[in-house]
Amino acid sequence: MKEHHVWRLIRHARQDARDHLAAAGDRHSCLPTVFTWTVLSFLDRSLQDRPLADVIAFQQLLIRIHRRAYRWDLWLAFGIALGGADEDRFDDCICWLILQGRRTFARVLVDPDVLAGMEVDPAEVAGSSRLDTLTHEVLIPGMGESLSWWQEKWLDDVVGSILPIGPPPGAPPGQDLAAARRRFPKLVARHLPAEQAELGGPLIRHHFPAGQVR
Repeated sequence: MKEHHVWRLIRHARQDARDHLAAAGDRHSCLPTVFTWTVLSFLDRSLQDRPLADVIAFQQLLIRIHRRAYRWDLWLAFGIALGGADEDRFDDCICWLILQGRRTFARVLVDPDVLAGMEVDPAEVAGSSRLDTLTHEVLIPGMGESLSWWQEKWLDDVVGSILPIGPPPGAPPGQDLAAARRRFPKLVARHLPAEQAELGGPLIRHHFPAGQVR
């Protein structure tokens, strides 16, 4: 499996989800959480039909894709859009961005300010977190909360974990309002009141030791 296969599976899952919800005529189908859940369900179904080697390759490629978006500037951009983001929420944001498809993912990585033209719904972002463990669920069906320690270790050692250890590379950006406005003028114009003199709190929240963040 190559990276373009990963993006193809995501594209097909999005199309299948749209077709399924349109055919179902569910009055709740327009809700972002329903669409995200349906996309992930079709992606799960596609992986179920793949050989073991492909499932593991999918996870490893997904980790590489996720790492490309694990950047301070993107963290700040999502923090502006959502009113702040800690490590867990930023991970969910990257999963959400991956599920938007290859073209959108690439556009946002080139210029995170284009998020100003997108609906970054908190519920949809939170619902995207299942992408973290989707491959694990395929390999160990029904794992739920009953995963044993040796299963967790096997999954981490053999398959890998999407969640990075430690902060993104480089120094975190300034989080004052003036710096945010210079860096992401469209996002600030959309999500922060024009009359606001300063940020109400940090847009990037993390628990990395001081020595790790440089």
